[in-house]
Amino acid sequence: EQVLFSSGCLSSGLSVLDSENPLTTVNGQASVLYRAEGCSGADSISATVVGAQTQASAVLDIAPPEAAGVVFVEADPTRISIKGTGGFSQRPESSDVFFNIVDANGTPVQGVDVQFSLSSEASGAILSPTSAVSTSNGQVFTTVTSGELGGVVRVIATIVLDDGIEVSNISDAITISSGLPAQNNISVSVKAGEGFVVENG
Repeated sequence: EQVLFSSGCLSSGLSVLDSENPLTTVNGQASVLYRAEGCSGADSISATVVGAQTQASAVLDIAPPEAAGVVFVEADPTRISIKGTGGFSQRPESSDVFFNIVDANGTPVQGVDVQFSLSSEASGAILSPTSAVSTSNGQVFTTVTSGELGGVVRVIATIVLDDGIEVSNISDAITISSGLPAQNNISVSVKAGEGFVVENG
């Protein structure tokens, strides 16, 4: 005989079984390991004998998944222009940075508070928003907007686990360049017979 297991979470891909489904019985018994991969709350699971009317069911009470890690996804683009020198498609002044929040199995976790910060504020770049809540696919994002100086920045995403431990991850580098000379990056000197010499940077 074969037994077919079914449930709402199995149908939606939010849980999996560790064996083939339907499963061939051994000594009249069918045993499988059920693993939640995003399913939470009550999941009614049924076991039906293939080709017969025999069926048994039970309700599994599944605890919500707990966040365990932060995964950097991408920064798009990774090179932006200094404020006031770009602003169009080929020279954007902002970059969207994406992270995923996952549990210990790498499954996305929804509803997790995430704080964002910059690795350096020397360029005057800003973040918006500075915090977010993970979506149903575990994703959060923030936007880096350039300031008046060039430089390299990274975004740090941080979550706090249930035991109070902070877990962070850092994005790839975002380069801010191609701007006009800034006052604190210019030196002026005088050379005999040559007049003023202005050096940028």
